[in-house]
Amino acid sequence: MKAISLSAVDATLRNTLSNLRDHAAALQLSLIWDLPVPYSALHPVALEVEDAERAEGAGRAWLYVEPDGDVLPAQGVNQVLGNLLSETWESLWKKAN
Repeated sequence: MKAISLSAVDATLRNTLSNLRDHAAALQLSLIWDLPVPYSALHPVALEVEDAERAEGAGRAWLYVEPDGDVLPAQGVNQVLGNLLSETWESLWKKAN
């Protein structure tokens, strides 16, 4: 499998990262995540989020699941949406959105 992972810290690189994502797709490279959660402001999922003004996708493009099953909008956000061990993913996703 041919794959690449993309991310950037500087917000001014958003267009560059978007162009690189498109170029990788043209080369038939899969985008792979190296980390379980996005630690940089720009990454492939952030490019797909329609409303870039809202918390960089937290609770919209991804959720964070703690080891005990608690679901948060993002890592470090002290807002428990529910627990994956006792609720369905669909109900948790609806709470997030």
